[in-house]
Amino acid sequence: MKMSIEKRDKEKEKSDHFIFFLGRENFPLSISEKKIEFGKARLIAEDENPQFALVGYGPMLFELMKAREILKKEANIGTILIDYPFVNKFDDKTIIDALKKTKGNLVVAEDHQEQGSLASFLSLELAKQKISFNISQFALKGTYGRSAYSASELYRYFGIDGFNIAKGLLKK
Repeated sequence: MKMSIEKRDKEKEKSDHFIFFLGRENFPLSISEKKIEFGKARLIAEDENPQFALVGYGPMLFELMKAREILKKEANIGTILIDYPFVNKFDDKTIIDALKKTKGNLVVAEDHQEQGSLASFLSLELAKQKISFNISQFALKGTYGRSAYSASELYRYFGIDGFNIAKGLLKK
């Protein structure tokens, strides 16, 4: 928290609001040097002829990066990786552009329940605009209350780690 406040003060961005996510892991603060713009998704990586648009935020981006590497290495499948940190703001340009390039194949990975999720939000917004898409969601399916030494163990247990995401997409 201290780092966020110091950064805000140094950049002269004054705000009365802070959002902090606390966890047990030491995930890197960012995977991209690209500045986060409020309400906008960030395009992190894009291959030639991508087959899937991989969308996530927070620690799940690292799992999507692993899935991306596996898909490329094992099956020469290209992807688009998108950081979507604002789960209640629809960045139609980034998402629709990615869907056009992937023939509508949207993949959303989340480390919480399916219901009330980013995948649900994106599906609703795309449906409102009558955009054709196929969605694959990797999230918890009504299960709760499991402890582990690390988040990575939980991701693996629930099948939302990079390996299981890639494995699920290779079956399509």
